[in-house]
Amino acid sequence: MPGFGMCIRKSSATALPMSSSSNEGGYGEEQKARGRAANGASRVGWDNGVVYGAIVMTSLVWVLLLRIEGVRDLAIFCGSGEVRPVRANGGSGYGLSYVASRQDDGAGRSGFVKLVDQDGERKDLARPKVLAFVGINTGFDSGLRRKVLRETWFPTTPEELASLESTTGLAFRFVIGHTTEGRKMKALEEEVEKHKDFMLIDIDEKYKKLNLKTLAYFRTAYALYDADFYMKIDDDIYLRPDRLATLLSKPRGSSRVYLGCMKKGPVVTDPKYKWYEPKAYMVGREYFLHAYGPIYGLSKEVVANLAATKDHMYRMFINEDVTIGVWMLAMDVEHEDNRDICATKCGPTAIAVWDLPKCSGLCNPTMRMLELHGADKCSRNPQLVE
Repeated sequence: MPGFGMCIRKSSATALPMSSSSNEGGYGEEQKARGRAANGASRVGWDNGVVYGAIVMTSLVWVLLLRIEGVRDLAIFCGSGEVRPVRANGGSGYGLSYVASRQDDGAGRSGFVKLVDQDGERKDLARPKVLAFVGINTGFDSGLRRKVLRETWFPTTPEELASLESTTGLAFRFVIGHTTEGRKMKALEEEVEKHKDFMLIDIDEKYKKLNLKTLAYFRTAYALYDADFYMKIDDDIYLRPDRLATLLSKPRGSSRVYLGCMKKGPVVTDPKYKWYEPKAYMVGREYFLHAYGPIYGLSKEVVANLAATKDHMYRMFINEDVTIGVWMLAMDVEHEDNRDICATKCGPTAIAVWDLPKCSGLCNPTMRMLELHGADKCSRNPQLVE
């Protein structure tokens, strides 16, 4: 199938889905296909045929995803070099999409993106201004969690999602990578077509690649939105969007802010334990101050630095929260500790509720989310500024 394909490779490249808040949109696809038959299927061995067939099927799923009418917050783009946009819906609907290609200066890749229009000319993306972009980290096995979120504090329909953004200044999307498993991709396709509330980034959706996924998320969100803050939240957190908006809109003395529930703790050096750190010798006996991983935020200037810095300049630790924390030390940010975003029960000031320290999120989140939302003290006007 000429012109379409999925890039199956290791990557931390920035993916650029179009924003649903812009007047232009649609979805683009990279120009070069991966997975064409070289000289006809008849000359390919059985093993190669199976591999090729799997790639073609995966590519077809992506083609369907990218051609969904009216969806503008899902895309996967991979590869470097010149990338041209296409019309994702046959020339109707939202129209032209601008595709990103990371620049390479020969010394290492940066997170800055190059946007090209249909003539191959550089095009700057109009980034909608919002108070904050809130990416909800999710995975392919978390469909039930997303369903429960939409039944509780998260908007159920695209119209409600747009209304929440208009009311609070917060733009929400579920953030997910990609997989080669066709069944899971098909399920995602159906969910996207129904809800239109995803941002898909160019990364293998695996826990061991969470650091790369987080970096790709911040870069993508920065490329799409001009936000004062960029929040990362796990999909097992109960959130009050109205109160989060109030917190993020308050005046601050620094433009470089790292917001979260801050902690320190012993470095785990025994490989038998879950939080074992192979690079413990670089850290010492105790971790530096850093935010818990389930929910934290970075100000615009901090994320701009993440977008500009070369990939090879980043030190990666085994745990995402520690990795982000060490990057923040290098940027000389202001650590803003706020315990209202790690509340263990609902209250008049609680912004995010989760079962710290027993669980890194809500324990049994699908059940607990419904319980919390059923309590008036948790859910009273959960999506509106009071």
